[in-house]
Amino acid sequence: MQQAIRAAKAGDWRTDGDGVVVGSETLEEPLGLQPGEFELETVVDESAGTERAVAVIDGGFLVLDTHLTPELQAEGTARDVIRAIQQAARTRTSWSRTGSAPW
Repeated sequence: MQQAIRAAKAGDWRTDGDGVVVGSETLEEPLGLQPGEFELETVVDESAGTERAVAVIDGGFLVLDTHLTPELQAEGTARDVIRAIQQAARTRTSWSRTGSAPW
């Protein structure tokens, strides 16, 4: 049993239907666990800091790292400048035609 616990802590486990299989890579004979024989919980590493966003989705969750590096900030500034230039070009463009229409 201790080998199965070590395998699970090492990440050698997978879900299989409603149960869990432990030790499929590290044990000679993997151990199948049924609901009630194990507790599966998600733990967020607090050392990762508080700059993250979490969304709960059907059947799972999504965690995003929201830390802004200098490179990401520079990219955001560049995109804002490009957007402002494009918007200014759209609003300042006017079309005019002189002369007679052929129709």
